[in-house]
Amino acid sequence: MYACRLSTRLFLLILIFNVYKIESKEIPYDTIVCFGDSNSDTGNAYKLTGYKWPVPPYNNGRFSNGKIWIERLGIQNLINNAYGSATSDNNLVRSYTIFNLTVPDVRQQIATYKTTIHSRKINFHRTL
Repeated sequence: MYACRLSTRLFLLILIFNVYKIESKEIPYDTIVCFGDSNSDTGNAYKLTGYKWPVPPYNNGRFSNGKIWIERLGIQNLINNAYGSATSDNNLVRSYTIFNLTVPDVRQQIATYKTTIHSRKINFHRTL
């Protein structure tokens, strides 16, 4: 009896979401600044290794078979400082590519961004 009520509720919930259009508000951001590791890297490690790593089946220098989460947000300006295999601090755990190149850690990614921030025209009220 309980399973029947639960499945009926689930069916009604699915029906409601399919009948009514869920409207999303406009995203208040037009720029995203990203730091991190392979979960957010859109090709920085690929460029660092001379376009040799990661290798297929990975797609276009990403550590996935397609677009990664940050690209799926649909934000027009992506400032991506993330590198595959990056750690939070190379002083604690050093990160390397398969070619023994040191990968910038998250602290270095932030420091690099801070040094280039003045050369970019960024609206900080619309940046995430």
